[in-house]
Amino acid sequence: MSSPRAYLSILLLAVAAMTTSVRPAHATPYRATPSPEEWRRIHAGEVLSSHRILPGSSVIEFTAIGQVKAPAENLLAFYFEPTTLRRFQSAIREHRVISSQFQRMQVRYDVGLPWPLGSRNFTLDIHSVPTEQAVEWRLLEGNVKENRGSYAVTPMTNGQSLVTYRIQADLDTWLPPFLIAWVQGGMLPKVILEARQELETM
Repeated sequence: MSSPRAYLSILLLAVAAMTTSVRPAHATPYRATPSPEEWRRIHAGEVLSSHRILPGSSVIEFTAIGQVKAPAENLLAFYFEPTTLRRFQSAIREHRVISSQFQRMQVRYDVGLPWPLGSRNFTLDIHSVPTEQAVEWRLLEGNVKENRGSYAVTPMTNGQSLVTYRIQADLDTWLPPFLIAWVQGGMLPKVILEARQELETM
């Protein structure tokens, strides 16, 4: 039987990766500027993650940073693919592509979660922005109060790329922000570790 922490991680990964409040389609994505010590840890293969509760709100900001030995275009394709979410969490019962155009698609996800979390259903506008070397998403409809984010890719030397994953989320739940932050803080690295597993073996 899965633990309460595992259940919460399923919810957080699903929401973090799939939803966002409305924002400009070409907003500049957040791109990390690591300190020398952070660079040392990144080059050693560590995935850095952090979180904070935004002042005066229940919105939690999460960040994950790590390097992947893959070109930027491969990473953008990986994060733009709607089935990639199944690699991050296992509670997605189904997804359906509603519409697809060049570098943009609308996808409906059905996520099944046990009590007390309940089901989550989202229709997302997922947008690849090659000029920014990023993938962004926004919520078209769903039962989450607010969430916004992006995957930003920065090419490095020796075939490496730096991936910055940033979200700001309010799950509109009675669960306290500190508990959500505790769960997500431990699960965020999977977003980058799964890219390594898929792309570094190609």
